[in-house]
Amino acid sequence: SLKNVSMQPEIRHDFKHRVDLYLDNELQMDEQEVLMNEVKNNPHFLELIVKAKLYNAESSFNDQEEGALIRLFSDNKIKKKI
Repeated sequence: SLKNVSMQPEIRHDFKHRVDLYLDNELQMDEQEVLMNEVKNNPHFLELIVKAKLYNAESSFNDQEEGALIRLFSDNKIKKKI
């Protein structure tokens, strides 16, 4: 979860809020690009988005998310859960 990320609480809350908006398809394209630029340099955040999409039974992933998805499926602990 985002609790493990070393950010100031107000920054963490803003990031979580923007991720929630992204998952609900409520971010404008330019806002999505800004968020994805933040995320692409931090695989932990990208994995959070992928896990949330999987939890919500979503099946569409962009290229960056597909890379995180492949990393998640290569983890034996996660493979066992699936």
